[in-house]
Amino acid sequence: MAYRADNVPSFSRDGKSLYFSSNRSGVFEIWKIPITGGTAVQMTQNGGFVAFESVDGRTLYYTQTATGSSSLWRIATAGGNPEKCWTA
Repeated sequence: MAYRADNVPSFSRDGKSLYFSSNRSGVFEIWKIPITGGTAVQMTQNGGFVAFESVDGRTLYYTQTATGSSSLWRIATAGGNPEKCWTA
C-alpha cells in the first residue's frame, strides 16, 4: 500500500477512546485507540468507515464503505461478531 489514511474520527461515549477508519490493514476498517495514546485495536473485520458508539457505550454502529450505499452494522464494543441491522 502506497499510503496510510486515518479518517472519520469519533469519540467513545465516555470520552476515553477515539474510533477512526484506517486502511492500515489493507482495507478500511474501524479502529479504536485511547485518547492518551497507545496501541490501536482493530474493531471490525468486514470493512468499516464511519462509526459511532451507542449512548450506553455497549454497541458500535458503523458503515462498511466510504462511497455509495452501505448497510448499517453493529458490534459489541467489547468485541464479538458483527450483525447487519439495516440494509441499504
